[in-house]
Amino acid sequence: MLSREQINRYDSEGMLKELEMYPEMCLKAYQKTDIQMDLTNIKNIVITGMGGSAIGGYMLEKLLRNKISTPIIVNRDYDLPKYVDKKTLLLTVSYSGNTKETLSSIKKALKKGCKIACITSNGKLQKIAEKNKIKTFQPPTGLQPRAAFPYLFIPLLKILENSNQTKKHDIEETIKTLKQIKKTNQPETPIEKNIAKKTAKNLKNTIPVIYGYQKMEPVAYRWKCQINENAKQFSIFNRYPELNHNEVVGWSNPITKNMTVCLIREQNEPQKTTQLINATKNTFKYAKNINEIKAPGKTPLTKMLSGVYIGDYVSIYLATLNKVNPTPVKPITKIKNKLKKMEEQKNG
Repeated sequence: MLSREQINRYDSEGMLKELEMYPEMCLKAYQKTDIQMDLTNIKNIVITGMGGSAIGGYMLEKLLRNKISTPIIVNRDYDLPKYVDKKTLLLTVSYSGNTKETLSSIKKALKKGCKIACITSNGKLQKIAEKNKIKTFQPPTGLQPRAAFPYLFIPLLKILENSNQTKKHDIEETIKTLKQIKKTNQPETPIEKNIAKKTAKNLKNTIPVIYGYQKMEPVAYRWKCQINENAKQFSIFNRYPELNHNEVVGWSNPITKNMTVCLIREQNEPQKTTQLINATKNTFKYAKNINEIKAPGKTPLTKMLSGVYIGDYVSIYLATLNKVNPTPVKPITKIKNKLKKMEEQKNG
């Protein structure tokens, strides 16, 4: 079930092949990011991006939340917070380099005198960076933004490492774990030993509800987005402990019988986390099934990336079960084209 031949029948543009390059992408991104900045007077860090280009910022904020004193926020908008000024580090991420919200943000940041670094493969953002002599990490072109995730997250972390904002991370342990996940979740591994295949089968014809806590929160959000875009399937995301104060009540309605719960956890999680998540399990009484994914790894970075990697495999297998090509995102393209047309009419 879910053989490589079966996947290739729908994955005509090679999303699976890109996914299988994740460990190497992570290593290359870490090794090639040489941006170093003087951040002595920086008071806050703003990461601006949208969609697949924003998830890296979400991951970074959760990873470093209890490690550095400088606050980090992710900005998914045309505007910037009012407090942004010359003591702000703006990390601007747009794989295509043409994301309107991101371009708007960097133009405003330049006027405010922010320190800026960019991650982009091309486009208008690269031209702005070149014109203003902004340090830039340039990923390889030709990928879908969501498939370029390692190139959009790892450089953010490495820039802060190089600039003495956080300690060095054990990237070798991370790569070793990712390679093991690849082996155990590849198409050649039978479903009995393949957690990604098992989970995808459980999610078919249901509404997946993805929950995560603390560092697993952005991982759960990534799962939701990948299911949306790759599998073309509706999905819901929420976070612990917030969901215990509202959403759990909704599970008392039988309408949830076509929903599937995915609890994105970590191996060797703290006892407090175990108690928090286990306390809610009985509330999912109508759920079609409950899937618990425990991301492996010795370090928070490894656990976060391994959780993402498993989820990305799930989304590819689910796309195959749904008989869809994981690459095209036609509704997103239509919205972008419609907004572009409206803008042209306004300016015309």
